[in-house]
Amino acid sequence: MKVLILGGSGFIGSAVCKELQQQGAELSLLCRNERSSQQAEAIAATVVRGDINDPSAWSTQLDQYDGVVHMACGFEQDMAEVDGNLVEALLEGLSSKHRRRKLIYTGGTWCYPDSPQVALTEQTPYDPLPMFSWLQQHSERVCSSTKADGVCLHPGIVTDAPDTIPELLKQEFDATGRVSIPRTEDLVWPIVDRHRLAKAYYLALDQAPGGEHYNVADTEAQLVIELAKKLGKRHNLNTPIEVKEIAYWTEKYGDFCQGFGRSQNLSSAKIRQQLGW
Repeated sequence: MKVLILGGSGFIGSAVCKELQQQGAELSLLCRNERSSQQAEAIAATVVRGDINDPSAWSTQLDQYDGVVHMACGFEQDMAEVDGNLVEALLEGLSSKHRRRKLIYTGGTWCYPDSPQVALTEQTPYDPLPMFSWLQQHSERVCSSTKADGVCLHPGIVTDAPDTIPELLKQEFDATGRVSIPRTEDLVWPIVDRHRLAKAYYLALDQAPGGEHYNVADTEAQLVIELAKKLGKRHNLNTPIEVKEIAYWTEKYGDFCQGFGRSQNLSSAKIRQQLGW
């Protein structure tokens, strides 16, 4: 299986590359600079020079691949437009009269509404964060396309085993020396380890039929305060855990932190049952 990876040098992407190679896939990585090219070469992947901002420069080469995994995002002001153009270029480049190719798109738990008690399934109506409304729209565009077999994964908040504490909590502790959580002591987050998530990407490429969405979470509704207690214990702290309004987090770290205020129970029953995740 020949696969082109977009976003292969990132936190999630590097784990996906490792998993796909272990499964025997032949990888190519889209690389925009020398640093990402060196990372691709270090794992014996083929370097494809290019940038998501100008897919016309490389998307004509897609006929050589069995699938594309899209995990790239620039987080700039024009990210919606950039991703929309990229999605259209990918679908056009993968289109073939002779065989169906896969396009795996990355959505996220923040495409769904606040729902701490009732499990969010793939049938739950979307209610994305306003700044990521395009993510939900593009995921539906991918999965409804007739040009490729589009599949979308909606991961929970991604961590790195054996540590299940999200980076935001650790970053805030490093900056302040205090253990803090957003919004409320009852807050729950869906959590997924990046290596387990990588397995989901492989299964989506290998087994998933086109048109499907899959939620992906190891722990579907993790009490965030329990993660905070674990962080405090690690640093031998006995001080109370501070609960800070979302405005504090967005002002300090960015508007995307609005998502960390969502209390969500994300069901992974579908991907477990259908793909054996």
